Amino acid sequence: MSGVAEPILQTKLVDLQAQARRTWNGLEREAIIEIVRSADYAAYIIHCASEAENSLDEAARDELRLILLGVAPALATFLPLMKGGRGLPFGPATPQTARWIDQMLFEFGTLARMQRFAALERYGLARSEMVDAATIRMEMQAGVGELMDVHAGRWLTAETKRSVALMQGPPPDNAYIEGLLDATSGVHDGWFIRYEGHPDISEAHQQRAVMDVLGCIEAEALPREAMIGGRPFAEWRAVCISALERVYNHVAYASRLMTQFPGLSIRNLLTVPVLQKDARAVWIEAGDRPQYASDTISHLALDAQSIGPWQHHHEIPAPFYVDVGGGWYLLSLFGGLLNPVCGLVRTLRLRHTRDWDKAVDRREIYFREDLRNHFGEPRFHVPDHGMTLRREDGSHITDVDAAILDRETGSLALLQLKWPDIYGMSPKERESRRLNLLKANEWVDRVASWIAGRSARQVAKALGMPDGASESKPPILMVIPRYAARFTLNDRLDDRACWVAWPEVARMRIENKEAEAPLSELQREFKSGGSLPPYNRPEDFTYKLRGLDVCVSVL
Repeated sequence: MSGVAEPILQTKLVDLQAQARRTWNGLEREAIIEIVRSADYAAYIIHCASEAENSLDEAARDELRLILLGVAPALATFLPLMKGGRGLPFGPATPQTARWIDQMLFEFGTLARMQRFAALERYGLARSEMVDAATIRMEMQAGVGELMDVHAGRWLTAETKRSVALMQGPPPDNAYIEGLLDATSGVHDGWFIRYEGHPDISEAHQQRAVMDVLGCIEAEALPREAMIGGRPFAEWRAVCISALERVYNHVAYASRLMTQFPGLSIRNLLTVPVLQKDARAVWIEAGDRPQYASDTISHLALDAQSIGPWQHHHEIPAPFYVDVGGGWYLLSLFGGLLNPVCGLVRTLRLRHTRDWDKAVDRREIYFREDLRNHFGEPRFHVPDHGMTLRREDGSHITDVDAAILDRETGSLALLQLKWPDIYGMSPKERESRRLNLLKANEWVDRVASWIAGRSARQVAKALGMPDGASESKPPILMVIPRYAARFTLNDRLDDRACWVAWPEVARMRIENKEAEAPLSELQREFKSGGSLPPYNRPEDFTYKLRGLDVCVSVL
C-alpha cells in the first residue's frame, strides 16, 4: 500500500505535541525560553563553524539542523497555550533541561523532515509504503538539476557579499575591537551577560550586517522604492541591517566572555529577555520614528499567530524577537544568524498582500537593469523596455520581456524573464513555481512561430533594434527565471530555447568576461535546461522515530 506516510506522521506529531504539553503543563513560558535557547545555541555553533572554515563535521551539522527544524512544531505546541505573567521566569538553564529540550527538538525536527518528504508524494517526487507495522519505506526522486541551481545561487550570494565588502573599505582592527569588548563587558550574577556597547564595535558589525543582508536573495524581493506597509522596501532592508548589527554585537560579546570566563555556559549568554517597551525605546534611539517603532518590532517578531505558516511550509522560523507574553520578548539570535531577511519578507507578503502584488509588477524593470550590467555597451545592446509581437493585422501574439544584441558576433537573444516569489522548503510553493515555468513553453512556441525562419537581422529590424545583428544566424530564444530553471520532473522544456537560471548567467559573465560568444555558449550549455552530470546515488538512510523507522532511498 502506497501513500501511507502523511497520515501516520501526522499522528506521530499529534502524539509528540501532547507529550510535550503534559511534560511542561503550567510551565509553557519556561519551555519557550528553553526552545529559543536551544535554537540560538544551534545557530551559533553552525555560525562559528562556518567562520572556522567548516570545522563542524557533516553529522554534527545535520544534528543541529534537525534541532532547528524542530523549532516551528515545538513553538507551535506552546505559544498558543502561553499565559503571560507580571514577570518572566528567566534563570540559568540546567544541563538536564538543556538535554531534554534538545532531544525534544531533535525529535520534532526529524518528524518535520519526514513530513516534508511525505508532502513531496503529492507532486510525484516521492513514494511511501508500509514495510511492516513499524517501518515505512520512502523513495524520493533525485533533484540533481535543482541542486545545481541551488549551488549557482549560493555562488551568486557569495559574490554579492564580496562585492559589497569591497565597497565598504578595509575590515576593522580585530585586536582593537577585542580590547573594546573586554573593556565594556562583564558577567552578571555569576552566569549572565552584561555589556555597555561602543560605537566602534557597532560600526564594525554594521559593515558586516550590510554585507550579509544585501547578500540574501530576499533582499531583492521587491524594488528598492516599492512602498509596502507604509514604507519603501529599502527602509525595511535597513531595518534588517540594524537588527542584524545588534545580533552580531551580542554574539561578539558572548564569544569574548567565553574566552575570559571558560566556566560560563554559552547557552546562558545568547538569549536575552527584554521588556517590550524597552525594545521599542532601542529602535527609537537607533533612529526609527516613534510612530513606526512598534510596527517595526511586530514585523520582526514571532508569536502564536505567526508561527503557523512556518510550520505549514516546513521552514525554520527566522525572527529577531519571540513574544513570551506579559509584555516581554526574547531577543533571539537564530533568525538573524540563519537568514536576516526572510522572516521580514514573509511577514510583509502575508500582511500587505495588495502592496506586495502591486510592487512585484516592477521586478521586470530591475531584471533588465541587471542584464545591462552584465551585457554592457558598447559590445552589447539591451533595450530598456519590453517588446510586443503582433500579427500582420495588429493583433497581439505575445510579449518579449527583454532582448540582447551582441554586436561582435551578430547574435540576438529574445528573452522571457521570470521572477516569481522566493520559495524555500515548501513543496506546494515549489510546485507552483515549476508549473509557472512550464507555461513558458507556450511563449517559446509563439515566438518561434512569429520568427518563422527569419534571420537575427530581420527580427532586430522588425523590433526596432539597432544594426549589428547577423543576416545568417537565427535569433536565440531564452527563458531566464530568477532562481530556478531545472525542476525535477520538468521533462517538457521546449528544446528550441535555452532555459537557464539567472545565477548561471551572472556566473558566466563574471567568471568569463572575455567569452567570444556568450549568448551562443548559453544556448549550447542550457538548451532545454542543459545536461546533468553523472549522479552518484547516496546510501539509504533510516530515520528513527518513537516506534517507527522511516527508511529513505533517493533514486
